[in-house]
Formats: sequence, C-alpha cells, structure tokens
Amino acid sequence: MPLPGENMKPREIRIPALDGLRGVAIALVLFWHFILCSIPCTGGTAFGYFNKLFRHSYSGVDLFFVLSGFLITQILLRDVGSKDWLKRFWIRRAFRILPLYFLFLLAAMIFSLMGNPAQGGYFTTPHPIWPYLLMLQNIEMARQRSLGTWGVTWSLAVEEQFYLFYPLFVSARWIRRHLPIVAIAALVLSWILRLHGEFPQSFVLTLYRLDGFAGGATVAWISTNKNLMRWLASKVYLPWAFTLTGLLLFALITIRKEAMLPIDHVVFAYAYSAIVLQCILGRADIVTNILRNPILRWLGFISYPLYLFHPMCEQLVRLCLPAIGRSFVAQIGQAIAGIGISLIVAEVLNRWFGNPLLAIGRKWSNRLVFNHSEEFVKSA
Repeated sequence: MPLPGENMKPREIRIPALDGLRGVAIALVLFWHFILCSIPCTGGTAFGYFNKLFRHSYSGVDLFFVLSGFLITQILLRDVGSKDWLKRFWIRRAFRILPLYFLFLLAAMIFSLMGNPAQGGYFTTPHPIWPYLLMLQNIEMARQRSLGTWGVTWSLAVEEQFYLFYPLFVSARWIRRHLPIVAIAALVLSWILRLHGEFPQSFVLTLYRLDGFAGGATVAWISTNKNLMRWLASKVYLPWAFTLTGLLLFALITIRKEAMLPIDHVVFAYAYSAIVLQCILGRADIVTNILRNPILRWLGFISYPLYLFHPMCEQLVRLCLPAIGRSFVAQIGQAIAGIGISLIVAEVLNRWFGNPLLAIGRKWSNRLVFNHSEEFVKSA
C-alpha cells in the first residue's frame, strides 16, 4: 500500500492564502513587539483591556511553526526516497535561512559599536557568541534562563534544528505511514515537558515547541492523500467546524485570568492548523479571500528579514528619537516609525539579498533534479 504522496509526481506549489497567512504571522509578531511589549499599560484603562484582548499575539511564532511543519512535511513526503533528496532539501533550506541570518549577526555586531553598552539590547553582544554561530542559542538561553541580547533569534534556532533532524525522522517508512499518530505523540510530549519546565526553557527549546510543527505536519499528510482531500472537500461544514472550534478555544484562553499556560501552545497549534487546512482546500470563502489580500501576501513574502531585523530597527528608532516623549500618542508614533523602517529594510533585504541567494540555492538543487528528469516542489 503506497504512503500518502508516494507515486505522485512532485510539482511546484503556490497557495496564495498561505502567503497571506504568513503575513498574518509576522503582523502578530510586530504587534506584540512594537505595541504590547513597548507601550506600558495600566489595568482598567481602555488600552489595558485592549492589551488583554490581544495578549496572545505572541502566538505569531506558533503560526510560523505550523506553516513550517506543513510546507516542509509536504515537500519531504513527495521527495523522500528519490536520489539525493536529503542533499536537495538541505541546500534549499541553507540558502533560505543562513545568508540573511549571518547578515543579521554581522549587522548586530556592527550595531553594538554604535551606542553605549549600558543601553542594552543591540548595543551589546551576547556572551558567549559561539552558540549563535552554530544555531544553538536557544539552548544557551535556556541554560542562562534569559532570552539575552538577541532574543528574537531563538525561533530561528528551533526551526534550523527542526530542518536538520526532521528529514531523517520522516525517512522511516513507518513514520510516514503513521505520521498523524506520531504528530499527536509529539504534541503531547511538548505539552508534558512544558508542564514541568520553566520560562524560558519551556519557551525556547525545540522539544518543548513541537506542537506547531506537529499540527502542520498532520495537515500536510492529509493534503497528500487524494481520497481524504476529496472527502473533506465534499464536507463543506467540516473545515469550518475545525476553524471555528479553534477560534473558540483561542477566545477561551484569552478571557481567562492566567496570562500563559502550557496548554496554550496546543490551542495555537490546533487553531492555526485548522486555518491552514481550510486554505489548502481551495475554496473561495471569507477566510481564503481575506488571506489572499495583496498586503498580507507582501508581508508574507518579506516575513523572514522582517522578523530578523525589526527589533534592531525598533532600537535604532529609539536611538534617533530619544526626546520623543513618554505620552501614549508619542509612543504610538514611535512604534509606527519603527514598523515603517522595518518594512523598508525587510523589502530591500528580501529583494536584493535574500531572493537572489535563494534562487542560487534552487539552481544548485535543481541540477540534481534535472539529472533525473523530474521537477520538484518549490520551497516557500
């Protein structure tokens, strides 16, 4: 019995709604960092209630994990077993992640020379620095019990560790055949680890954050099963039921008193995976129409450099506008300026640095492909 995705000719995939969903993910991250984390609020005020309503916007990172789990699993299920599949996969991932990442490290080191180290943040360099060079900084952050100077990079370390080991895991036929069961087991494992972990350990270590990857992997497994996809497409109400249930659970964890609990990431994984499932079914409903918005898709295209460089841009704005004042309006203006500069920097880096190098990576990996007269999935 063939596994999902086996005996299927790989093809290039572009789902516009998923580009928009990636845009939603980075928008949530920007909102969390520029608004909720940067502007003080007082309980009982209008902004205090606003802050509480959107306090889970940090889950944008969980949405990135769900999208990675989906896209990477879909690629691997169609690619595993072909000649040089692992080499092709790692080449593309390396050219996608590493050039911009090492450019960020270089820029951060230069940035640290611009101001007074007493100001903290990007005016200092982390010690030690070698974990950042090896994508092991999340482990160092857990050891030091602090996100440290370049805290935004913890999720990059988690993703890179996922890209390194997950393909080897999926190469086992038994794993591919029972992927949804394995994914549920991984989700439960992460939840149990978080129950006994402490921040930031429970937030930055890969084994503690498998929920999103597991949810995305399950949807990818479904997407490569033609019969199951056909059945889901015939049940119009079912994907909506999954999505609405996820949104309801999201609302319930928002209105409770506790700010953060270990179960929250399970809820995020379920809710965001349900939306991904709805997107890939290809229906023109309200969800997919919103996510196909050109602005959201553009944010999705520049999401990687935007995620990496926006904290540096934020601190640069604060350096250049030290007298902006402490009023609420002034702080909002400072946040808008930081977001605007971040968008410009991300667009420039994506267009003139990230995309050209990614094209080189695809070209190198395609040399392996065309030797066997195949066309493989384009990595988003």
